[in-house]
Amino acid sequence: MDWTADLFEFQRLAQAAGTQEARTKMEELLYRKYPDDPFAAWKGDRLLAAYLWVMRHYPELDVPHVAVVGSSQFSITCHLSVALYRVWAAVPDEKLRGDPDVHWLISLAQEQARLNPPST
Repeated sequence: MDWTADLFEFQRLAQAAGTQEARTKMEELLYRKYPDDPFAAWKGDRLLAAYLWVMRHYPELDVPHVAVVGSSQFSITCHLSVALYRVWAAVPDEKLRGDPDVHWLISLAQEQARLNPPST
C-alpha cells in the first residue's frame, strides 16, 4: 500500500466531506484498490484519521514543505503525508481520534523534507 498516493487520492475523493461520508469514500477506495487485503480496515482507519486531522488543521499548515493553503483550496506535501504516516501507523485503534500537536507534525514534515530534498 502506498500511503502517500492513497492519502492524496482519498483527499481528492472526499473533498471536505463530513466524517460519515468520508468513511464511506474511504471504504470504497480500499475495496476498489485492495479487495483481498486483510489489513485494509486498519489502513483505512488510519488514513481517515489523518485526513480528518488535516481537515481540522489545514489553516495552520501553510508552512514550507508542509502544505500550500489558498483562499479556496489547499494541498499537503508528500513530506506531511509521510509525517502523518509516521504518527498514525504507531497509534493504537483506541487513540485514533486523538489530535496530535500541529507544531510537532509540522516539524516532522520539515524533517522529512530535509531527509529527502528534491532532486535537481
